[in-house]
Amino acid sequence: MNAAMPSVATLLDLFFQGYARIPAVWGLDAPLECGLWWRPDMSMAVATPALFRLADGLPRREEMAGILLATQPRFRNPWLNIQAARLAELGRRKEETELCRAIDALGPAATTLCGRLHDARLEPTGYSALEVAVFGAPADQSAAAPGLLRVLGVTAPLVEGGQRTPVSKLDRVHDTDPRPNWVSHRLLQAPGGDACETSPHVLCGGLDLSATNRMAWVLGTPWATLLAHLVFMAEAWAAERQGGISLEVPLEYLERFAEPPQVSVVVTLADGREVLCGTLGEFCLRTLDALGMSLVPVLDARQLDLQLASVVKRLLKEEVWTYLPVARPNYVIGEGFSNDCYRGEGHRYIYRAGEKLTETLRSVCINGARSLTEGQSGERTT
Repeated sequence: MNAAMPSVATLLDLFFQGYARIPAVWGLDAPLECGLWWRPDMSMAVATPALFRLADGLPRREEMAGILLATQPRFRNPWLNIQAARLAELGRRKEETELCRAIDALGPAATTLCGRLHDARLEPTGYSALEVAVFGAPADQSAAAPGLLRVLGVTAPLVEGGQRTPVSKLDRVHDTDPRPNWVSHRLLQAPGGDACETSPHVLCGGLDLSATNRMAWVLGTPWATLLAHLVFMAEAWAAERQGGISLEVPLEYLERFAEPPQVSVVVTLADGREVLCGTLGEFCLRTLDALGMSLVPVLDARQLDLQLASVVKRLLKEEVWTYLPVARPNYVIGEGFSNDCYRGEGHRYIYRAGEKLTETLRSVCINGARSLTEGQSGERTT
């Protein structure tokens, strides 16, 4: 029986939700060694940061699905034949610059194509509808050529280059313990919305999980967990009087402190130098990178800053964060929440189990500030 045609929209769920329900009748390999893995019951595929690295820089979102399809022989073989035909045509026309550019883009696949040049033909593959969805045109038409070249080139190190590395499967997300949650290969959904519908292996971006109390909400809401650990770490660091971190409201947003579109991160090194280390969005992205994690969908710092406004609003409402309208207005840990971190579940899951996460947050602060001062940029005069 022939395998059914995959849905591009469903494959794109991997890049925008972090998971997708992929029917077995599509005939896709499991696990795909390009940055995703399958749940044991084969009901769901789960993405990892490795998949996002492959897609980095692709100009069309639909080409992300093409990455997954291009690792499958039934699609890759006819697509390679088409690409070989295009290389042969460039050679006949003596378009050396374009030929060299295409060969460079194809990487390890270029060697494979050398053996196909003589018999290669530009002809339909039988997958025209799928190719229109991915490339905007059937693969044998010139409009699809740039996208096809990109997708084959991106996947060439995995397929022809033999660099496939199976992804280790992750434990399920724990309801309260940060240790199995904030680990390499895990995805964190971007903040947004109140409800949370996700895979049990992807950290949710929703803010309201109907928790019965403040600590339960913090421990069960990943964005609250991350930013609660941040102010907890900041308080402990300040007590040492050897540097620290300040979460400041830019002057232009003082009137919007309750839901700020941007928060500045200022790090003080042990020698007293203050360094402006960008925004809270930038800091969160650096932290995820340090943990070996990724945001889903991929956002830049400016986009993330805007989405974090709703998280800060909720943190203030729950008094996890407190706003201080001082000379340099900033956010600190709420007094009541600070006390909660040393008793009950707070002691168990923030003070003790959260130690690795807080250490990572502090390391990101120090390393970021040092890298900026070494380059003499970002330093702030006090």
